[in-house]
Amino acid sequence: MFDENPILVDDQITSSFLFSYWILAWFILYYCVDANTKWGKYIKDHGSPIAGLWISLLYGLTMFIHILLYNPNRRLLILFAIMLITMKIVPLYLLRSQNHRLFSSALVLAVLFLFYTIYLYAYETNSIEVYSKVEKSILLGENKTPFLAFLSKWVPVSASISS
Repeated sequence: MFDENPILVDDQITSSFLFSYWILAWFILYYCVDANTKWGKYIKDHGSPIAGLWISLLYGLTMFIHILLYNPNRRLLILFAIMLITMKIVPLYLLRSQNHRLFSSALVLAVLFLFYTIYLYAYETNSIEVYSKVEKSILLGENKTPFLAFLSKWVPVSASISS
């Protein structure tokens, strides 16, 4: 419908195709909303991204284990750990003292995933295709996801494994 390969732009996987970035955007909106307004209070009461962040963290930890098993490159492990801490653990930490309605959070997550799926469908792709490219990119150490590409460019870490 749009481009031949909309997932890759300049040989990088775009953030709009990665559900974890949708969850991160949801967290930022949720965290920054003013709870003193009518809509802000409603969002704070019913729109917590906590379920999405936990699922995203579990997926990230699974990928970390895959990296450890299939490409135990120290640089890649460190960069991936920084990404997990920055995009998953810090948001969860910032939400730790707030009350969350897990059912509402899961419901909002389901609606967000529905919009994400429709978005992917409009680009004639699906989450399985996108995340197979993500996993291949990460396991091969190609760093084609936005944040890992940024980190690999700016964080100096030796690639050798020391015994």
